[in-house]
Amino acid sequence: MSEQLETLAEFFSRAGWATTALTGGGYLHPVYGFGQGFDNYLIRGQVNDNQAAAVLVENVLHWLKRLQDRPFFMFIHTYQIHNPYWSPSPYNRLFLDEKFPWEKINLTKMRLNQEGRFRPLTEIERQNMIALYDSEIVYTDEVLIKPLITQLKKLGLYERTLIVVTSDHGEEFFEHQGWGHAHSLYNEILWVPLIIKPFGRQAPGRKVSQIVSLIDLWPTLLEAVGIKVKRNSADGETLWPLIKDQDQLRRVIISDLGSRLPARAIPMKVGLIFQDYKFIMNEPYQPADLKFFEFPPPPLPRLELYDLRHDFGESNNLAEKESQVVRRLLQLLNEHYRQRTSFVSEKATQDRRLQEQLRALGYLK
Repeated sequence: MSEQLETLAEFFSRAGWATTALTGGGYLHPVYGFGQGFDNYLIRGQVNDNQAAAVLVENVLHWLKRLQDRPFFMFIHTYQIHNPYWSPSPYNRLFLDEKFPWEKINLTKMRLNQEGRFRPLTEIERQNMIALYDSEIVYTDEVLIKPLITQLKKLGLYERTLIVVTSDHGEEFFEHQGWGHAHSLYNEILWVPLIIKPFGRQAPGRKVSQIVSLIDLWPTLLEAVGIKVKRNSADGETLWPLIKDQDQLRRVIISDLGSRLPARAIPMKVGLIFQDYKFIMNEPYQPADLKFFEFPPPPLPRLELYDLRHDFGESNNLAEKESQVVRRLLQLLNEHYRQRTSFVSEKATQDRRLQEQLRALGYLK
């Protein structure tokens, strides 16, 4: 990551806050630049450990005690809800049916996140995989989120602490003929939880239905703590008008997937959400891409358009019928990329252990 970019941690650090990160590593390893601005950036637990969340929480509770007497910004990240799906017993059996063949699943060993990404499974096997994924969520809630909140209350910090729970991506369970993530921009991968617990009684509890973006967290958190930033210094917009039910945001939300990285043989895709529409542009597969896969990827049109009000599952492509909408969204997409500032990044050097982590997660072959 370019050092020209300013991270949340850098803003908090300059304002006098303690900054600590606890992460499982992988693509969040500090070699990629994510350590910018953190006093402490610590890798704890193995990425494919079925008790990664439990290992992490021991360190989180320790650091909460160390930091309790000063303002702090803490980033907590786990790969627990990630391939492989095999939370400890009895959690792994919470949702299992007697017809299910597996008590744990490793997409990497099954090659479902590489050459076999588009291989069909039976419906029983698919439901088995979803059940094990859901078990990971329950396990993480119980061994990480719950002890974190309990410790904050025990230390008298809960009312004074703003908490955000979110995720970098979801998972596809063959809704669009694929498994895992890093290959498409459909809602099963982009639609993630975003839960914000404000300071004290800063805002009433409510559910916001408007689509927002994770880049909105940057200005939202800085505004929450009173750290001033230059207008238009971030792509995101503060969510406080929505949180306080004062206004609706008129947003253009962009997502994109880099060509053939990190997932091999996956061409570039760019997505845009505006009002009720979602638009996707697909770079075509090349012959060399198609040779990589054991099962061919589903045929994709160059352009896709979906009405999210009536088709959130993205099954009815309206691109040919709604050509005027497509042209308008293409214009918005071009405007977005023309306005973006580009930064020069450097190639990160991966050591052997980091490569093993990325391979375990399925990002490297």
